[in-house]
Amino acid sequence: MMNVYKNPKNIKTNQDQWWFIYEEASKNIIVEPQQCSGSASGPRTMVVADTKEELDQYIMDNGLKLSTDDIQF
Repeated sequence: MMNVYKNPKNIKTNQDQWWFIYEEASKNIIVEPQQCSGSASGPRTMVVADTKEELDQYIMDNGLKLSTDDIQF
């Protein structure tokens, strides 16, 4: 299962979930896909999935790319 959160507010992940954060307008991934527990909030888009394969497919389907710019959080 995969969930997409625009402007996430205290979204919690567990150690078994995969997630990343990207800037919707530029399609730049600013937090690379990773697997860890915690929570996130912010003005960007967060994608949380059960598997890395789901994230990889979302990245391909939406034309996302890793950001090479310095990101201001």
